[in-house]
Amino acid sequence: MQVLVVGPMSRFRQALRLAPAQVPAWCLQAGLIVLIASCCIPIQASEDESLQRGRALMEAVFEQSTGMQLAALQRMELTEPGREPRVRELRIFRRSPGDSPAATLIRFTAPGDIAGTGLLSIGDSLAGVDQWVYLPAHGRVRRIPGGRQGGRFAGSDFFYEDLRDRPVSLDEHRWLGEEWLDGYRVERIESRPIDRASSSYSRRILWIDRERALPLRIDYYRTRDNQAFKRFKALAIERIGDFHVISDSLMKDLAGNHQTRLRQLCMEQRDDLPDYLFTHRALEDPSLDRLFRPCNNS
Repeated sequence: MQVLVVGPMSRFRQALRLAPAQVPAWCLQAGLIVLIASCCIPIQASEDESLQRGRALMEAVFEQSTGMQLAALQRMELTEPGREPRVRELRIFRRSPGDSPAATLIRFTAPGDIAGTGLLSIGDSLAGVDQWVYLPAHGRVRRIPGGRQGGRFAGSDFFYEDLRDRPVSLDEHRWLGEEWLDGYRVERIESRPIDRASSSYSRRILWIDRERALPLRIDYYRTRDNQAFKRFKALAIERIGDFHVISDSLMKDLAGNHQTRLRQLCMEQRDDLPDYLFTHRALEDPSLDRLFRPCNNS
């Protein structure tokens, strides 16, 4: 917290130049009054400024992907003590045109016991986001209700909520300051849900690379917990056309000591992703994405 002295008296300044034994009592009293006044007046202004700056930064992060259309092949690796790593592959199709709701289709392709499982997310900054999951064993599409957004997606450390575009307006964003993280100048933001029921998290602390408007780290908290229980870290960032994209990331459960790593194997910018690719029908039928699979992945 910065303490700003508002309109200090010249008499007070002169007194401060006296030796400690010569400082009269009136000076100490006046100094205390000025200090109290300075603490009361700027705090509200500083709070307002931190909220405005925090919101502006989060809007920049949200808008960074506007206009993006891409197809990617990723490898997911789940590790935990006492078990062999579990490796999966998945395709991601992403469209965020700006003039219509953003949409993301995620589909696992390997191994066989999870192949075909998919997640469809559609929404924007005003209407919010809806999600549907398809499990081949059940043979039907199921909507993810708001109360399940904290469920683990396919047993990973990513919650359903982590895989959707959360509207900036749903949270109060407070700027906490600047610092260095892994060699990058970052700005730290605290985001708290305005409606507690709208999120699985009581708050998030984000370290934002302001040059690329991407989070390099996110710490996640639960209600009444002072310690983060989960942490996201961006391990690598690539430029795809006009956009910066996180190409290697780690989500770690700090309590359970298990983690999920996502690495891009191939990524392409596309301008031909059709509307039908982001429908329930395409979520159920993997053959409908064949023409748009990245890097000729079959």
